[in-house]
Amino acid sequence: MPRFATSLLCLLLLAASASDACRYNVRDTAFVDSGEPAYKLEVVLPASAGKDAKAFVAALRELVADWNVVVVTAADERPDASGALLLLTAPDGRQLELGEFPAEGNSAKGVLSQLRDEKLADQLRRNLITNHSVVLLVESEDDAENARLGGLVDEAIEKVMQGSALWPKAIDGPPLKVVLPADSVPAHKTLLWSLNLSGVEEVSSAPQVVVLYGRGRSLGKPLSVEQVADGRLEQLLGVVSLDCECEYDFAPLQGPSIIHSWNEQSEQLAAKHLGFDPGHPLVTSEVRYILSRRADASEQPAADPVVGYREIALPTLPSHEPENGSAPSAPAETHAPNETHAIDADPPPTSPPQNNLLITAGVASLVAMAAGLVLLLLRRRG
Repeated sequence: MPRFATSLLCLLLLAASASDACRYNVRDTAFVDSGEPAYKLEVVLPASAGKDAKAFVAALRELVADWNVVVVTAADERPDASGALLLLTAPDGRQLELGEFPAEGNSAKGVLSQLRDEKLADQLRRNLITNHSVVLLVESEDDAENARLGGLVDEAIEKVMQGSALWPKAIDGPPLKVVLPADSVPAHKTLLWSLNLSGVEEVSSAPQVVVLYGRGRSLGKPLSVEQVADGRLEQLLGVVSLDCECEYDFAPLQGPSIIHSWNEQSEQLAAKHLGFDPGHPLVTSEVRYILSRRADASEQPAADPVVGYREIALPTLPSHEPENGSAPSAPAETHAPNETHAIDADPPPTSPPQNNLLITAGVASLVAMAAGLVLLLLRRRG
C-alpha cells in the first residue's frame, strides 16, 4: 500500500509541475490588456466655447469609450479660433492634426470618420482573432516591386507554416496577407500613421509590410522589399507563435497598435478562438505578471533585435496536426482591404475558457489531499 500511495503522490506532483508551464504564446499576450498607453485625442477649445463645446467633448468621450483612445481638453490661445482643433498623439509622442471641427455635439460623429478607419480596422480585428497574424502590405506606385514583395510575403508565410506542427500551442488560421492598393493609401491616413508607416500623405515610391498580431499591435518596424528578402518577415512571424515564457526577449519588437475598438462582442469571439477569456481579471493579472517578470530578467536589447534573432528550441510534441494528415495548408489568398473575410457563424468548437491559476490551485489541492492520504496510510502501517 505505501508503494502505491507513493507512486500516486509522484504522479500528482508531476501533474502539478506540468500545470506551471505557460499556456500562452506571444500572440495570446497581445489580446490581453497589458496596460499599454492609449492614444490621446486632444480637443483644443476656443475661449468662447460654451455649452455646445461641453456637449461636443462629452459626445466624443462616449463614442470612444471602448477604444484605445482617451479624450482630453485644452484652451485655444488663437484669438480668432471659432471651432475645436483636434490633435491626435500616439503613445510614442508622434502627433497628427485631424483638423478643426464645429464645437457642437452633433459634429462628434464627423470626428469619428477621421479618427478611426472603420472598415479596414474592423476587417483587421476580425482577421487577427481567427488567424496567427496579419501581414499588411501597403503598395506603392511601383507595380513591379509590389508584385515582388507580394511573392516574398507568400514565401515567408509558407515557410513559417511548414513548422506549425512544432508550435507550443495550435493557432486556428495561418498568417494572412492583406493588401492595401496604392490608390487607396491616402484614404487610410490615420491607420497607417498609427503604425508609423512612411508616405501616409500620398502614395509611397516603395511598398512596405508590417506584421500585426493580437488586438492590432505591430511587431517590429515596417519592412522594405529588401528586408523581407533577407528573411526578416519570416523571423518576425516565427516570434508570434513562441511560448510567452521562452528565452527570446520579444519586448523590444513590440510596436504601436492601430486605433481600434474592443468591446464585449470582440472579447467573446476572441475567447472562442483562444480557448481562454482574455478579459478575465485573473488572466490579465497572470499575463501582466509574466510580461513584467520577463522585463525584469531580460538583458539589454540589441540595437536591432530582428537582426540578432536566434533560433529557439521548441517542444517536440506537435500541438496541432492537420485532420487528414497532410502537410500544412498553403497561405491564405491575398485580399484587398475592400473585401471582407467572413467569420463562420458557428466557429469550430474549442475548449471552454479557463485560467491557468485556477488549474494550478486545483492540482495543488489534490496534491495536498494525496499527501495527507499517504501520511495516514503510513501511520496505520506503523
